[in-house]
Amino acid sequence: MEFLRPFLKDLRERGLLRKLTTADAEGGRYVVIDGRRCLSFATNDYLDLAAHPQVREAAARAAEDHGVGARASRLTAGTSTLHTTLESALAAFTGYEAALLFPTGYQANIGVLSALLTRSDTVFSDKLNHASIIDGCRLSGATKQIYDTRDAEYLGHLLESHVGAGKRLVVTESVFSMDGTIAPVDRISKIARQHDAVLMLDDAHGIGVLGSNGRGVLEHFGLPAGTADIYVGTLSKALGSMGGFVAGGGDLIRYLVNRSRSFIYATGLSPACCAGALAALEILQREPERVSRLREISQYTRQSLLQAGLDVGGDETAIVPVILGDNRTTMDAATQLLADGIFAPGIRPPTVPEGRGRIRVSLSSAHTREDVDRLVESLKRTLLRSEC
Repeated sequence: MEFLRPFLKDLRERGLLRKLTTADAEGGRYVVIDGRRCLSFATNDYLDLAAHPQVREAAARAAEDHGVGARASRLTAGTSTLHTTLESALAAFTGYEAALLFPTGYQANIGVLSALLTRSDTVFSDKLNHASIIDGCRLSGATKQIYDTRDAEYLGHLLESHVGAGKRLVVTESVFSMDGTIAPVDRISKIARQHDAVLMLDDAHGIGVLGSNGRGVLEHFGLPAGTADIYVGTLSKALGSMGGFVAGGGDLIRYLVNRSRSFIYATGLSPACCAGALAALEILQREPERVSRLREISQYTRQSLLQAGLDVGGDETAIVPVILGDNRTTMDAATQLLADGIFAPGIRPPTVPEGRGRIRVSLSSAHTREDVDRLVESLKRTLLRSEC
């Protein structure tokens, strides 16, 4: 199609043309790329559970017993005991009355926002929120008010100036996926409550990472379960499976079953994913030391990169961005790291702001200090070459 060529040419010239890399996972720390075994810092498998024997066995047994797919929408073909068992386990884990599974976390976010909000409502969204939240806000038709990242005081000002603007819903991620920073959920929840606004929290990168027991951002801040009116989570990161979920009161879940298009018109989550996530959730609760190991290696990585003189962002999370600046420097660094046997993705606009390209280092509890030392030394050599 001829009309696509100028668009692709422009991306290529600006260093923004993306391509898929074939990387076959080999355990928690390694991937095979073009026949080479590479150390990976590209995973969101924070607790090294995707390849855990118990998780694999549970998923394989479910596929053997129930088949690979869920066959149809749960409202059409019926829901399985695996779905309801996992939903009950997730509700108990998060401290909510009920939970509802979606095929992906992306569908969970767009499904909630588009079902709850209308054109007469107002949504207050952090400017660094994930694309699924942005798209959900757009689909809802609600008036959008964007507040500066982690600026709870400005959020309060916006809420004050939009009294009577229909339903008012505040939505934020707990951990921003490209920055590794933590939203001030303690202050945001207080402000939302003071202004009688609904609070929706996406804890995708907080579950299994934050809190002494890996229960997420609410545990991290010492907030009670239920602080957020709507709690969205994912199964595809720390829980090593696939899918998303929404937790909240029973009325919310019943409403979503009847009004959320990305639930109603989507095939249900596969039996294997349900069983794998259930097994992973059991391991997380049985082995909280995985959370401690992840926290320790994340701190060591951040400190090591800072000591090497690199521009490092983020908070106490498993996402450690190394800011490099322009697109060419960023992608050259990612290419050189790969030549050194290290897979760590370069992130460019529009995912991040112009001039803020970065290597996004994402850690797993399986990583060792030796792995991190290897990454730091490779980065130092790479950047030294670029300066010469």
